[in-house]
Amino acid sequence: MQELYDHGEAFDKVLAENLDEQSKDRVGKDFPSLLLIDGGQGQGKTTLMTHVIDYVNKINGLPPASLKISEHPQVSMGGKEFIKHFNICRKQGLPIIGYDEAGDFSKRGSLTRFNAMLNRRFETIRSSNIIVVFCLPNFNVIDNNLFELQVIRGLLHLHSREITGNYGNYDAYSAYQMGWIRHWFDKLPKPRKHTCYDKSYPNFMGHFKNLDPVRVA
Repeated sequence: MQELYDHGEAFDKVLAENLDEQSKDRVGKDFPSLLLIDGGQGQGKTTLMTHVIDYVNKINGLPPASLKISEHPQVSMGGKEFIKHFNICRKQGLPIIGYDEAGDFSKRGSLTRFNAMLNRRFETIRSSNIIVVFCLPNFNVIDNNLFELQVIRGLLHLHSREITGNYGNYDAYSAYQMGWIRHWFDKLPKPRKHTCYDKSYPNFMGHFKNLDPVRVA
């Protein structure tokens, strides 16, 4: 069985409290609610995305999301699938959907298509009352227009899992703090761009557990 924190969740209490606020205070008021999760390979982006979806489902009286994409629209791998599943979630009144880049950005022109899709669907996302969670290798791939429109509400940056091993680590940044990170990403030379996160102190930090083996079997 999966180990849980004292409050019964797979991630620490401060993240749960922030998700409560996101779910209850912003959704239903026609504000855009897009949460980003980024980090290198093996840092647990899909794991944390799944925990977040499960938690928002739980506080809305719904069961955990199935990780079999054919069975559940709340998990999507790639842009085309996200568009299809977003429409299903909207029709079914589901409170949250996750997108895992799933290698999309290794394809030529994929970044341009990804940003164009987000810009086109901004009004739909804004008025849908659905929390959208994106897993990306680096949030700086998103174009400036989406920040100017205040679509993005925050970032969970994952790191150092190779050190901690059986659990993941995140730093949480507000949209304001993300602006400073983006500023330094543009300023730093290419070999040091990954240090842009160090230029802004996170709003809070925390950890999350691995998925229950039963979920990933």
